[in-house]
Amino acid sequence: MGDFEDVFGAGADAAEIIDGFAESYNRSSWKDKVSWWGKPGDEEYEAASQWDENDAWMASMKAKGYVRGPHFDSYQVSYPPKIGQ
Repeated sequence: MGDFEDVFGAGADAAEIIDGFAESYNRSSWKDKVSWWGKPGDEEYEAASQWDENDAWMASMKAKGYVRGPHFDSYQVSYPPKIGQ
């Protein structure tokens, strides 16, 4: 614990510090997250930008009252019409 105490001070609560970092990470945008471990490449930054746009779209849909449905399934089954009907 010597190094930990040198950085965070004697008597620091490790669980509280870790929770603080985790909360900060979770609240960050994807663009911020991709930059945490160094300079991201162009593809990584573009993907993070698209994830941010997706999160914003999902939040706007939720605000309008829409809910996320089941994946690869539907409660309404619609079959294509048969030929000749």
